[in-house]
Amino acid sequence: MHNKLIVPVALGLSLVTVSAFVVYYVFKKDEEEEEVKKVKTARINMIEVAVPKAIVAGLIGRGGSNIKDIEKISGAKVNVKEFSDKDHDICVIRGRTDATQIAETLIHEFINQQPLNIEDTMEVPSWACGRIIGSQGENINSISHRSGARIKISSNGDKTTIRKVTFLGTEEQIKVAKDLIENCVAQEKCRREIEQSKRSPRHVQSSSKSPSPTPSANANENNDDASGDSQVQRHVKYKRPENRGAPIEVYVSAVSSPSRFWVQFVGPQVTQLDLLVEEMTEYYGKKENRENHALSHVSVGQVVAAVFRHDGRWYRARVHDVRPNEYDATQQVADVFFLDYGDSEYVSIYELCELRADLLRLRFQAMECFLAGVRPRSDDDIWSPEAIERFENLVHVSIPL
Repeated sequence: MHNKLIVPVALGLSLVTVSAFVVYYVFKKDEEEEEVKKVKTARINMIEVAVPKAIVAGLIGRGGSNIKDIEKISGAKVNVKEFSDKDHDICVIRGRTDATQIAETLIHEFINQQPLNIEDTMEVPSWACGRIIGSQGENINSISHRSGARIKISSNGDKTTIRKVTFLGTEEQIKVAKDLIENCVAQEKCRREIEQSKRSPRHVQSSSKSPSPTPSANANENNDDASGDSQVQRHVKYKRPENRGAPIEVYVSAVSSPSRFWVQFVGPQVTQLDLLVEEMTEYYGKKENRENHALSHVSVGQVVAAVFRHDGRWYRARVHDVRPNEYDATQQVADVFFLDYGDSEYVSIYELCELRADLLRLRFQAMECFLAGVRPRSDDDIWSPEAIERFENLVHVSIPL
C-alpha cells in the first residue's frame, strides 16, 4: 500500500518541476527579448532640437559645462550641429528613449528661460564717435563685452553730423550699452568744452583798439594770395566739403560786419594751432631769436611773425600796408592781418620778425565768410556800429557754433 502511493506522488512532483521549468524558461526568454528590444531601441533613438544661434553659446556653457550637466542628469549624449546659412543650430540627442526625452525637456526649458533679444537704435553726434569706438575699436568692444549687447555704428559716408548706433541684445543689455555710450558722449563733450575754454580769446572790441583799423581790404586774400611764395600758397588752400549740405562746426574768430567775418573750423587743427602759437611765443619771446630773425625791410604781401599786443603772444601774419607812424614820422608801421584769426592790427616794423619755414606746416586757419541774403537796413549799405555789435553778441566771437 505504501509503495503504491509513492509512484503517483513522485510522478506528480516531476510534472510540477517540469511545468515550473517551462514557465520559468518562457518568462526568462520574454525578459531577454524585452531587454534586447530595449537595447535595440536605445541604439537608434535620436532627437533633434533647433536652438537659436544667439543662445547656443549659453546652452553649451563655458567649456561645455551646461551640456555636460544635461548629459549627466538625463544619461543621453548631446552634440551641437552648426549651420552657417541658418539662424539656428541643431542639438542632436542620442540615448535611451527616456534619457533622450529628459534631455529634450531640459533643452527646451533652457530655451524658454532665455530673455528675448531685440534690436534698438540711438543717435550720437559724429564728433563723439572717435571716443565711442576707441583706438582700434578697443572702447566699443569693451562696451559690448560689459553689456552683453552687440553694437554697430553706421558709417559716415554721407558726411552727416549724426551717426546711428544699432544694438542687438536683451532689453537690459541694451540699456547698459546705451548708458555706457551716453557716458562716452558726455566725456567727449566735456573734453571739447575744456579744450576750447583754455584757448585765449583773440577778439578785441573796436573801442579798445588804438589805433583801430578795420580788417584790411585785402584780407580775403589770406587763402589765395598770388604774391606769396609757392610754399605759403600750399598752406592756405581750403578744400570744399564734399557734401555741401552738411553743416560744419566752426568758431567765429573775428568780425568786421555781418557781411565780412572770419571763422575757424573745429577739429584736430584747433589743438595744433594752439601748440603752434605756444611754440612761436616761446621762440620769438627770446631776444636772441628775434635778433636772428630781424627784418631790415618788409613788403606788402610778406608773411611774417607778429606779436599781438593785447595778449603778448606771437602769431602768423601777412603785411597788407606799410605807412609812416602818425606819432613818429621817422618810424613806420605795418597793417598786418593775422592769418589764423582774421583780425588786423598796426605793428611797428621793428617788432616784426622773419617767419621760420617750418611754422608754415599748418595751413592758415581763418576763413572769410558772409551772411548770404542779409544786408544793412540803411540805403548806403553800411552796417551801423550797433548792428555790428549785435552780430558779435549773437555769434559769440571765439565761441564754437
